[in-house]
Amino acid sequence: MCVLTTDGSSLETVESSTASRVTHAPVSIGGIRATTSLLTTPQLEASTLLTLLELLINKAFSHSIVTGPKDLAPSSFRRLHSSTQMVNEIGPEAFTFVVHTPIDSEEGLRVFATASAKSRTGKTFDPEVELISQFKRLQSLDVDYNVEHWELMLMAVDPTVQKQGLAGSIVGLVEEEIRRRTAGNGKEVQIVLTTAKEYNEQFYLKRGYIAIGEIKIEAGTAGSVKGFTVLEMMKRL
Repeated sequence: MCVLTTDGSSLETVESSTASRVTHAPVSIGGIRATTSLLTTPQLEASTLLTLLELLINKAFSHSIVTGPKDLAPSSFRRLHSSTQMVNEIGPEAFTFVVHTPIDSEEGLRVFATASAKSRTGKTFDPEVELISQFKRLQSLDVDYNVEHWELMLMAVDPTVQKQGLAGSIVGLVEEEIRRRTAGNGKEVQIVLTTAKEYNEQFYLKRGYIAIGEIKIEAGTAGSVKGFTVLEMMKRL
């Protein structure tokens, strides 16, 4: 598989017994050498990256709250309460991209960006898992054997390296991986996601996603003063 880095150069996939590692040297993020790893959920659970991803996702989420429209959610709101919650939300069959410093980096292990995806085709939803988050799916996906549904989840970029194209690049990596996994199956492929409309709608609209549903979360939910809108979006690959 060949994909693009934020500087437009190619990434080469290197398989190992512990992870499918997508690497390019040198890739510089804020002057720091970085690599990109593609992990299954079991690989992620066994990785030192998991705890760092929980911190990254909460940091990015809080940054959106602080810098976005006021009084939608308290800055203390945590998207994830544990690394176990992340594993439960993405599920055992998901894959996750992580942009991070190399494991042997002199700067120490640091994560810059992440995004996960899983197939939702023909799946039912476990309420105990789905209700963990305010960003649960708004509706079940109709079982259509001519359409393969995938869900993009938990995309986050460290606020200190935002505005460098990392968010768009990692979403592109997810889309390319889904194309690779579904190539030749003869089905239409759709990616769905749920996100806070007030914070992220424009980002996804610019990347070809369309709104297919929304629900207003009332004031007082999760400490929100004004309430906010959970938006469901979709893109055909």
